[in-house]
Amino acid sequence: KKGGKWKDTMKSLKAEAKSDDWKVVCVKATSHEVGPPKMKHVRTIIQGLNAGGSIKDRWSPTGSIFYHMRKRLQEKSWIVALKSLTVFHIIFRDANENFTTYVARNGRGIFKVNVYGDHEAAAHTPYITSYAQYIDQWCAMKSYINFPPTKASVSTDFGIRFQTMPIEGLFKELPVIMDSINKIFDINISSSTTNSSAVMPSLVMILKDLSYLWESLTEGVAQVVDRFFELEHDTVAPIALELYIRYGKTLKVAEKFFRIAKDHNSHWPMPRLDVISMDLQDSMETYVKNGPQSEQIAAEEYSTESEPEDFGAPPMEDYHPEDEYYSASDDGE
Repeated sequence: KKGGKWKDTMKSLKAEAKSDDWKVVCVKATSHEVGPPKMKHVRTIIQGLNAGGSIKDRWSPTGSIFYHMRKRLQEKSWIVALKSLTVFHIIFRDANENFTTYVARNGRGIFKVNVYGDHEAAAHTPYITSYAQYIDQWCAMKSYINFPPTKASVSTDFGIRFQTMPIEGLFKELPVIMDSINKIFDINISSSTTNSSAVMPSLVMILKDLSYLWESLTEGVAQVVDRFFELEHDTVAPIALELYIRYGKTLKVAEKFFRIAKDHNSHWPMPRLDVISMDLQDSMETYVKNGPQSEQIAAEEYSTESEPEDFGAPPMEDYHPEDEYYSASDDGE
């Protein structure tokens, strides 16, 4: 990749001559050098985003960073595309909440990367393209349900969001979280990619995302199960049953993916998969069909003996997104 490194050097020199400091930083953070993004440049980018400024102002810190990082995503080089996705992922987790929300609402199309023109990308292309699709879905989730929060926000417990949420809110948000989890399951993890030092930072973040998304999903589904036999059997309960069944299908995929992920990152603390009993479907279907019966469902039929691990998150502000999100389940998936 000598040609790519030479191009990076020339871009940096030209940018320095024009005093375009943010271009220099973005190019250095996503250089053609095979390896992870250099964190000193990533930290500078985060500091620039936290400094504020209009994203539409090309010469403000925020506007300049967005402009140049978007251009780096358009590079055909696999390593530049991967580093750019990784930097955006770090930004979404650690940087200015307003910037993250803006990109989630307005910039999702920038993550449709194309590295097929890079002949050295063959081993990495499946991972990079599936990673990009997950980031795009992450933005859809952030835009539609304003979840998850960034670390820059005030921290509380992720699970609190779902412990007290009305059932209608759970019906709206849990399918979106499952869509994001399923996009993680679609990420192509193999030894040919995970042995690369360039891939490992993104894989670590993906698995951290999976942990808190899975714990959040588990807490939400547990709330649906706890309330199921109190729901209107012919109107609300069928929606809850459909969500429970979909969770069961997601659980089966999780069992396989979790093992693969653990094999490639032994330090990942794999979430529990046995918190929600999957033996309630027959009882639920009977309730939907016949309504409340004289025999009550024993609470022991499902297990919530161990609460999901706590995760930090801020209290959610009032948020009214446009109804433009369509779950994968709407297409019969």
